[in-house]
Amino acid sequence: KKGKEKEEGRRRERKREEGVAVVVAAIGKEEGERRRGRKRNKRRREREEGAAAMAAAAGKEEGGREEENRRRREKRRRRKREKAVARAVARREEKIIEGEK
Repeated sequence: KKGKEKEEGRRRERKREEGVAVVVAAIGKEEGERRRGRKRNKRRREREEGAAAMAAAAGKEEGGREEENRRRREKRRRRKREKAVARAVARREEKIIEGEK
């Protein structure tokens, strides 16, 4: 927590030096909240995966296939999220640039 707060302060300072609104830091904070939610979901998913792997080990052939499909889905989801993040960052940069004019 402490480190995170320090980091945020540093980020604010840097933004101030660059002449960028502190709004960006606030946006970053929201993003952190979202990330925490994802972490919880990830933990839950991993627990479920463990159970699924056990079932597959018990000799269910289709369990393995489901596992593969899930992995593929995960990969797709991760790629989509990366794209979305990149888009959000680009949008934020746009706002910052417009704010400077």
